[in-house]
Formats: sequence, C-alpha cells, structure tokens
Amino acid sequence: MGTEIEVKILDIDVAETIKKIESMGAQLEGDWLMETRIYDFPDRRMLNNKSYLRLRSEGDKICCTHKSPQKNQDYKVMEEKEILVSDFDAAASIFEALGLEEVMRFEKKRLHYRLRSDLNNDSDNGLDNQEEDIFFDLDTLPLVPSFLEIETFSLEKMEEILKLMDISPEKALPIGPRELLAHYGYDIDQIKTMTFSEENS
Repeated sequence: MGTEIEVKILDIDVAETIKKIESMGAQLEGDWLMETRIYDFPDRRMLNNKSYLRLRSEGDKICCTHKSPQKNQDYKVMEEKEILVSDFDAAASIFEALGLEEVMRFEKKRLHYRLRSDLNNDSDNGLDNQEEDIFFDLDTLPLVPSFLEIETFSLEKMEEILKLMDISPEKALPIGPRELLAHYGYDIDQIKTMTFSEENS
C-alpha cells in the first residue's frame, strides 16, 4: 500500500525477458491464472480519471484494490490502497450496493518475480542502494500479446532497471487496463468478459 511507480513494456520476447530478470537475481514467486473484475460508477468517473477499483485473485488470495494516479508524464505513478477479501461475490455485492457496476471481467496468466532488497544489496547485479523490493510481472491476456510490468518504489530506480534491461524509455508505457486494451483495438466499455476459454472457442 502506498505510492508505486509502474510501466508496461508490450510485445515482449518472454524467454529473453525472463533471462534478463533472473540475471539480476529476481526470483519467481508465482505462476498464476488470475481473474480480475474492474468496477466503476455508471458515468465512468474513475476510469475517465485513470483510476479504478479492482477485485483480483492472486494465487490463493483475493485482493480488493483502488488505484488513483499521481501526476507524472513519463511513468505511471499510482496511489494504491489494498485489502484482502475472502469472497469475490460478497465483495462485488457491496460494490453494487454502493452504486458501482462491473465494467469488465478478464483472465490473465502471470509469472510474478520479486527482486528482494535484503538479498541483493550486496550482489553484483548492477543495482545500487536497493531500499525496497522490485516486482516484475510477465502477463498474457486473451487476444493480447505478452507484456512485462515493472513496479518500483522510486523514479530513479525505475530508470536504473530500464537501463539494465536495455529498454528504451519510449517503450516503457505508463498505461492502465483501458489504455492497454485500446492499444490492441479493444474498448473496455464494449468487452464485458475476456477469458482464455472464449479465445479458444
């Protein structure tokens, strides 16, 4: 919980990206098929402001997360508030009672890597003064090519990671779910569900 800096790198070579991540000492902590539900008010006041309310399964837990943007043109800087819930449908019913509606439901395949600060400050991975953990998520959605999401605790550390991975700043996109889908020609308000079973049917 707090402020996070994140970017997405689209159309990645998964094997090559994993090699770069693991060479820095990051460890695989999750290989999940995740379900995500996005909620907003009927007037889309949150999504139109690039914020959103999300229910998502992450391995054996369910997270309820609200994200709101902080001003930055180069990276996606978000204020995040998150709690664990025990039941998807019970949480959804509370949202609906408050006047929100489910905008979209989708599945995502994720490889979740963590670069731990307590293990890497003394390692020769090219990073200096790593104060907090850094996260790398390799994600695949139905009909959307695999992409990498990097999450750091500071703008400086994000720039350092991108340089180490030989990723140009122009390819590090500060986008959320709506912009990601729009990049591939999909409208989040028109697609109610996106699952792998539908993709293969």
